[in-house]
Amino acid sequence: MDLPKLSPFQTLMAACVAEPDRIRFLFLEESGPEQKLSGTDILLRSLAFANGLRDLSGPGDRILLPYPAGLDFIIGFLGCLAAKRIPVPANYPKPRRPSSRYQTIADNCGATLAVSTNSTLRTLDHSEETGLSWFSAEEIEARGAPALNTAVMPDSDLEAQIAHELEQLDQSDFESSTERNETMQMPLEDILFLQYTSGSTSRPKGVMITSANLFANLRTISYGFGLDRIPREERIVGSWLPAYHDMGLVGVILSTLMHDGQAILMSPSSFLRRPGLWLESIERYRARITVAPCFGYQWAASRISETEAQKLDLSHLELAACGAEPISPAMLQHFAQRFGSAGFRTESFYPCYGLAEATLMVSGDHRGADLQRQSRTGRTPLSLHFDRAALRQHRAIEVNESEESIEVVHCGMPGLQTEIALASQESGERCDEGEIGEIVVSSPSTAPGYWNAPESTRKTFQFCFPGESKRYLRTGDMGFMCCGRLFVTGRRKELIIIAGQNFYPHDIEQTVAGSHPALRGLPAAAFAIAGDSTEQLVLVQEVPRGIEQSVCDQIIRKMRLAVASTHELAPIAILLVRPASIPRTSSGKVQRLQTCDDFRTARLKTVATWEFKALDDPQLFRDLEPLLRAGNVARVRARIEDTLLRWVAAHSGEETEFVRPDRSFAEMGLDSLLSVQLVQEFEQWLSCSISPVAIWSYPTPAQLADFLLSQVDVAKQNESRGEIVESVDKESDDGHAATLAAILDQLEQLDEADARALLDDIKE
Repeated sequence: MDLPKLSPFQTLMAACVAEPDRIRFLFLEESGPEQKLSGTDILLRSLAFANGLRDLSGPGDRILLPYPAGLDFIIGFLGCLAAKRIPVPANYPKPRRPSSRYQTIADNCGATLAVSTNSTLRTLDHSEETGLSWFSAEEIEARGAPALNTAVMPDSDLEAQIAHELEQLDQSDFESSTERNETMQMPLEDILFLQYTSGSTSRPKGVMITSANLFANLRTISYGFGLDRIPREERIVGSWLPAYHDMGLVGVILSTLMHDGQAILMSPSSFLRRPGLWLESIERYRARITVAPCFGYQWAASRISETEAQKLDLSHLELAACGAEPISPAMLQHFAQRFGSAGFRTESFYPCYGLAEATLMVSGDHRGADLQRQSRTGRTPLSLHFDRAALRQHRAIEVNESEESIEVVHCGMPGLQTEIALASQESGERCDEGEIGEIVVSSPSTAPGYWNAPESTRKTFQFCFPGESKRYLRTGDMGFMCCGRLFVTGRRKELIIIAGQNFYPHDIEQTVAGSHPALRGLPAAAFAIAGDSTEQLVLVQEVPRGIEQSVCDQIIRKMRLAVASTHELAPIAILLVRPASIPRTSSGKVQRLQTCDDFRTARLKTVATWEFKALDDPQLFRDLEPLLRAGNVARVRARIEDTLLRWVAAHSGEETEFVRPDRSFAEMGLDSLLSVQLVQEFEQWLSCSISPVAIWSYPTPAQLADFLLSQVDVAKQNESRGEIVESVDKESDDGHAATLAAILDQLEQLDEADARALLDDIKE
């Protein structure tokens, strides 16, 4: 007798069924209680969500899930799987952003339903008409909860109960089935979820992940991380990765469920504001694993002092996976040095390589196998040195460290049942040993293609070597194999990765083209150069002949504002160049990599340039205590607003006359990282807690100053001033307390001791 096949939802829920009371996910808030999800919570709430979708959608419908950071996304995603709907994770909405910004993804995948939390929906701008119907997650769960037969669950076989609930869902859907999408090149039933490649706005591409892809990749992760040798109760991962990103969704959330573990989560904004929270949580919960892009390790090492690092205990952190962007040897060394006193070991680093088109992980060392060989051969070094000149000629020659060598970090061995090959850029033939080529991959984790994009699917997922029939995924990345490990040397595709987020050059260039009428029809090139902690954006734009300098200044400003407000990016440099200065192919396509090389070697024919230069303002954060003690609310607010304006001018490189109280922070050139830094520094200055999204809720200096004033307890500070005036009033024979209070208002810059001394002098 054949046993019934488990659904993907049941497979992921197996550990929760076996131990329903165990806490599977914790979400840490910077202030306030932590959120928790036990196995029972996940089961009941996911099934309630699934039931709530029945009357709103049909099997195979795509459900857009733009959730904020937290645990509710997990319920929505699993609820979609239980209901056999296709979840579509999306970047979480920021306050006061139009809901229409999700319409491009919805149009691409045919989604008509979007779900987020009630609190998020209240902050969205619904002024634009869209084809999306928005529902709150709370409402959907409430709709579906009464349909659950929860009364019998605690005393019955949970596995049987879940099977019964899923059968009821299937029966309901069968009775009211919706039309299938006849344009798809594969059955909808085979698609588990859509993973949109982050960054694209004008032409989004949804990677179709099947259940076979997902579980093959989860096996690769388990094998690579060596999870089977970690006791079940110690499989704890600490992460701040967003849930909509493939690294956070597959590498943390779904891996935790599948591999019977526990995840300690927090929001990316909390990490950016206070990276110590990430490492403190690893210490507190004794996490054995953490996963982050390279930027995260660099950010933590640069923002956490040596003194703070010495207070941590990271000795039990066994695996620190890093990937998602080029891996810098200097970054690994910086982090290891900063946290060596906390017990962090360099060998805990786990460089790996992957991409959404391969579900997630493609390569990474096989930790179990490495540990078994360690006593005999030692662990393979994280990096090797190669001849610099040879690498420029697309050849990899290993050498000893010298001025002529360059250090390259490896990304481990191919995953389970994964073949990694290198294709020549010129001929498409297989590369010989030591030859650098485009990385192509064959694996059961490789997705079947992009949603309703047959041409892009053919180009990316159906590469074949000449004379061969086997299909490979083209990654667009360049690299080579050495010592059985993959070394990534760069990107053939021109993806820009800043602070762990992907941005597509053509999206940014399209934004630039619409920023000023003079740029219409003229090409631009957006590319990235290496920075201290992450890549930095450079823009090169052709301008008409004979253009005046005043117009060039205006164009540069418009370009900065458009890119900052649309993509939340601040360019490090902008170059306006003569017509026909940007290199192009014979077919007219902009050669971004060649433009980048021309920029590095100063070969561009520039008309005007702008480079970011942070301004030093040593008197920026002046002592606020005298104003607070004086209780002069108007002066306190004016000081806060003035400090905000000076901060923006100093950190955006803008002239002070351009920085205005009524102009939005985005318009003045602040990107996401600067916004986080602003909140963090003003939080320290004002000694109060400020929400990470405050700058989005109060998007101008004037509005933010009003909010910050409300967070400062001026009345309490005014008590000390009142005590001074009262003491003077009691001791004064002529009753001039009011006059003295007025004097104190004028001398509010003095500290309390000086004020008291001055008042004593006046009394005498």
